[in-house]
Amino acid sequence: MTKILIDCTSLSRKKTGIENYTEQLCIALKPMLYENGFKPVFLFSHNKPTWLNEEDEHVIYKGNSTIVLNVFWTPLQLFKIAPVMALFPAFPPSPLVYWLQKRFGIKIIKIVYDAALWLYPDTLPFKNKVYFKPLESFGISKYDKIATISNSSLSDLVEVFPSVQNKITSIGTSLITRDVVFDVFQPDLDIKNEFFLFVGTVDTRKNISVALQAFSEFLCKYPDIKFVIAGRSAWGSKSLGETIKKYKLENNVELVGYVDDALLNVLYKKALAFVFPSVYEGYGLPIIEAMSHGCPVIASNNSSIPEAAGGAALLVNDYTKASSWLKAFNEIYDTPNLRKDLILRGRIRIKNMSWNDVAKKMLGLVADLTRKR
Repeated sequence: MTKILIDCTSLSRKKTGIENYTEQLCIALKPMLYENGFKPVFLFSHNKPTWLNEEDEHVIYKGNSTIVLNVFWTPLQLFKIAPVMALFPAFPPSPLVYWLQKRFGIKIIKIVYDAALWLYPDTLPFKNKVYFKPLESFGISKYDKIATISNSSLSDLVEVFPSVQNKITSIGTSLITRDVVFDVFQPDLDIKNEFFLFVGTVDTRKNISVALQAFSEFLCKYPDIKFVIAGRSAWGSKSLGETIKKYKLENNVELVGYVDDALLNVLYKKALAFVFPSVYEGYGLPIIEAMSHGCPVIASNNSSIPEAAGGAALLVNDYTKASSWLKAFNEIYDTPNLRKDLILRGRIRIKNMSWNDVAKKMLGLVADLTRKR
């Protein structure tokens, strides 16, 4: 069988959008590869996931240095395994990978989720500016195929890198499956008030401060409503804290941090609405995630977000203005029929989404490259 190396080392991190996408894609893609004469070899860090079978070939990195993992260990495994192709669904590979690519004719497929690194550099943390952006920029010319997750991201990447037009494909996305373990809040998150919900990494690109400014005005009319923010703290956490203090929101904003899948399900189900004020997204997975739990969505009208929403969200045109978000908050709270309509449209939107469809498109890229060898 033809060996395909798949780098899943990112799955050792707390799962956010990229990690969830990587895992769901690999779960759907694995049986398809076997059925079509390919043998996947997975790379993991520290632990293997439950969806891996005993007969599945894999290698686990046991060290503690991410630099050693990315720069040296992964290229070493590529050299040892000697696959015909390597798939990198998360972070850009080490420059050593490109030497192996040239030396042994290994084909490389990389998923590039969006063009935020180049279109919105001011929203990036220092690490992304000095490390990930140069590494991905260098890799763009080396990748044999590039997959992205929306037509909007495809257009943005072609705008930034016209040379990729003939080797980039949108393979789409689907729902992140989460098992519900319980249906009540944990004691430390016993939120009895009605609440709006944001889910995602807390960084400046998410534009949360503008939404909170609007929320502070909304409280003048509805003082008991809460705003729950669930997600890993990142670039932008400091400014979020400053916004909360500035608008005296300490008693109405709940910063719950990174939460497990079961609790996240409950938050979606109990929220008045999911609020997604981001200024740019490659897709916006939490949008369809919220819809899958019957949670109405209010989101910015930009980048790939309308594509993700599929006509089933309340979109905010002037998303940089607090007044526009205030109008949306009032509209969705004061109009129960609007909430019901958005919930219904959301269920219709997600009905035919499938990771199998995503995996089939990735399989097509794999098959196309192997035919050209």
